[in-house]
Amino acid sequence: MSDSLKKFTEDARSVSLVSKEKSQSREHVFAFMKAHPVRVVPEERHHSWSDQILLLFSSHTLLKPMSLILILTLLLGGGTSFAAERALPGSLLYPIKVHVNEEVRGLVAFSAEGEAGWEVRRVERRLEEAEELAHNGDLIGEVKSNIETNFENHADRVNKRIAAFESRLDLEAAADISSDFETSLRAHERILKRLAENEDEEESKTGIMVLATSVRVEIENTSRSRGNVELKFSEKKGPQVETAANGALQAAVNKVAEVRRLIQIVKDALGDRATAQAEARLLVAENAIAEGKVKLVAEAHGEAFALFKKAHRIAQEAKLLIEARRALRLEIEFNGGAGTEDKDEDEDEQEVRHEEKNDDDDKAGSSTSSQNERKKEQEKTAYIDANDEDLMEANAILLSATSGTEFSTELEF
Repeated sequence: MSDSLKKFTEDARSVSLVSKEKSQSREHVFAFMKAHPVRVVPEERHHSWSDQILLLFSSHTLLKPMSLILILTLLLGGGTSFAAERALPGSLLYPIKVHVNEEVRGLVAFSAEGEAGWEVRRVERRLEEAEELAHNGDLIGEVKSNIETNFENHADRVNKRIAAFESRLDLEAAADISSDFETSLRAHERILKRLAENEDEEESKTGIMVLATSVRVEIENTSRSRGNVELKFSEKKGPQVETAANGALQAAVNKVAEVRRLIQIVKDALGDRATAQAEARLLVAENAIAEGKVKLVAEAHGEAFALFKKAHRIAQEAKLLIEARRALRLEIEFNGGAGTEDKDEDEDEQEVRHEEKNDDDDKAGSSTSSQNERKKEQEKTAYIDANDEDLMEANAILLSATSGTEFSTELEF
């Protein structure tokens, strides 16, 4: 037995699952069985295990050698594939986690939206791995390069699925996935930046910031895409949009309640300051819900949908940051006011509106005089001023609603 294979076997035998992991694994297996029931086949099609393996190697759809090794490991290695769930890049079990476990879990998605949601989760897993490595000072060298490549590949898959939904005019699904993706990216960017601030080793610090920069680029692209989709969706009319808005309302209310329960459970670990700031963020989410309800009454269902999705993003980001604080023992402070994420979203949405307005201006420009062009420029300036006033008013309301809470300007939440 080669040294590498011997070490692989020893690593596989040295790990075991806790009860929660065993339960989750059992649920995944049952879900896969339900989605792929056993078919009754004629007697002549039954083969022994040896025949099945020979058939696998001789079929026209031959798999790559590494894939075959991983499949055999999954079939013959007992709990190895489940233990690989805790593996990090650079370990021998990591390929099983990424190329076997995650691929199998993708097969049990029951819809295109479910598949897209799993791709978002895979991006999160890569960033969580990077954060754990960064926390230990190990985000360097080839491991760092591999994580960056994997992040970009998974993010590209998510973007392609969002584009596919949009091309099929399934704007609700496109909005849902892009909103979830943006939320996760924003939270993980902030976690990475805090990790970089805490890192003394220059090589590791540089590796963290390079990844954080890649995440920031993805945030900007996703935010524009999400804002554009929501803008298109807000222009639609009919029962489908109303149903989507009501569904988004319920999801936002449930998410706020979920995060509030989480805060109560971990408030001793968070401390009074962080607990107050996290709860203040939920108040911002509830204000967005209240504003969305007003839009519902006015039958502006598309605008209500966008506000409810915004509330969901705020609450979900709070949850992700709380979990990172617990898992990494990372002192991420929360700001309960109109934080930078709210401003970023408003600026991104204004940019989408301005880009569309500029496109319209360009199309009309070839047939208008310079006087009309100056008039359009004045109108655009007035439009921007009006939006700035609305934003200032909204920020004033939010700050007033959260008065009395001590805020941190070091890292806003």
